[in-house]
Amino acid sequence: MIRVQPAEFLRAKDVGTPQQLLDYAAQQLGCPKPIGHAKRGTVLRRIKDEMAYQKWTWRHLTGAIDFMNDRGIKPKSFDFVYYHVEPATQAGFLPRASFSSVEALQEAVSQAVYLEDDEEWVRRLLFARGSSLTKVYLLWEEERKLILEGQ
Repeated sequence: MIRVQPAEFLRAKDVGTPQQLLDYAAQQLGCPKPIGHAKRGTVLRRIKDEMAYQKWTWRHLTGAIDFMNDRGIKPKSFDFVYYHVEPATQAGFLPRASFSSVEALQEAVSQAVYLEDDEEWVRRLLFARGSSLTKVYLLWEEERKLILEGQ
């Protein structure tokens, strides 16, 4: 398999398209690029779909690539990058959720508990601690906030 490198050296902040992401993975990890129009199209479409479904940004995927590079992980295909986004977040390679302080998160959770009428969600919001609290709140915000504020 021939590995073709792009003409310019990409940095994580320069990545803005799926093709550039594949080039960045090839440069950093030696990740093989898909050969042929059908395979390349499938991989590029899968990148877009996964980003939309997981609500990832380019920073999430480049952070996962940097995490893999730092740990010496050599993927057999680009699909392995998807499995390393969460460990990269936990290891500090990605920015955390955008709450400026613990007090801001607690205030947001208090507002959510006040709005919520489902006991299961109230329990989940009240008993979550640490990074789980951020995850539970973001999940609540995605699933329930618009429904409850629209009433």
